[in-house]
Amino acid sequence: MIAWRSLVRDKNPAQYRAIKFQQSASGNLLHVSRRIFEVGEAHFCALLLDLRDEWEDAGIPRFPLKFSDAQVTAIEADVEHAELGVRILKTVEQRLGVLWPEKGIMEHENYDDAKLALRRVKADLIAEYAVAHPGWDSAAFERLWPFDDYIFRVITPRRGALMCMYDTVVLMVA
Repeated sequence: MIAWRSLVRDKNPAQYRAIKFQQSASGNLLHVSRRIFEVGEAHFCALLLDLRDEWEDAGIPRFPLKFSDAQVTAIEADVEHAELGVRILKTVEQRLGVLWPEKGIMEHENYDDAKLALRRVKADLIAEYAVAHPGWDSAAFERLWPFDDYIFRVITPRRGALMCMYDTVVLMVA
């Protein structure tokens, strides 16, 4: 890899500068901005804070955006909450094991088992996080839990299977 970078740096300096830019906070910010609905606003704002710090470290006099201390605190809290959400989803995925719908598709034979497992995981998570995180709102967690009371939209059936869509989980129903 190092030989490749050296070759690119020597033979095509413009491409090398572009690669280095992609690896910087500015390049990362542009990349994330294209995927803001996937990554989330919290991480985008955190990258803005990183870019601001990078500008200060580089001696660039004026960053175009101003953040108050309250805004910085709110951004950092949002990032912590977003990361907690990602950890919770990973925990759900790990606890479901083979019942986790690969690429959002679940076979109809596993549907009832998966719903039961999801109910158990939800109860475990509420019990676990209510104790571990002060200010945890169990009622909000119950209300926003995405795997209860499925609302289905029917997608065109293929080869005798009916596919139903719920948010990010697609369930196969025969």
